[in-house]
Amino acid sequence: SQMRGNKKKSIERFKQHIFSKKHLQVNFDIDCLDVTIASATGIPAQQGLFFEDIFEMLELIAMHPSFSFDLSEVNPHKHGAKQTIEMAQRILAIILGLKQYTIESELRQKEYVH
Repeated sequence: SQMRGNKKKSIERFKQHIFSKKHLQVNFDIDCLDVTIASATGIPAQQGLFFEDIFEMLELIAMHPSFSFDLSEVNPHKHGAKQTIEMAQRILAIILGLKQYTIESELRQKEYVH
C-alpha cells in the first residue's frame, strides 16, 4: 500500500488533512485490517493493514478537538470473532482513552489559567 511505502510522509499528510477540518466524522470499517487479526468481518482483507499501520492515525484522530467515530463490520457470529472483537475494543479504547486524556489535560490547563 502507499502508506507502507512511505509511512512518515503518509502520516504527515494525514495529520495536515485532519487538522485542517473543524470536525471529523470517522467511519472505521474493521475489515480493512488483515484477515490474520480481524477475520470475523463482512469481507476479510487479504494483505490488509496491521495495528502498527493504524496506531499513529488513531492517536492523531483522538487528539483532534472535535470528532465522532464509529466502527463497523464486526461480525460476532463468524470464525475468529473473539480476536476481531478484541481488536475492535483495542481500537475504541485508544480512541476513547486518548480523547479522555486530552480532555483531562485541557481541564488541568484551564485550572492553571484561572
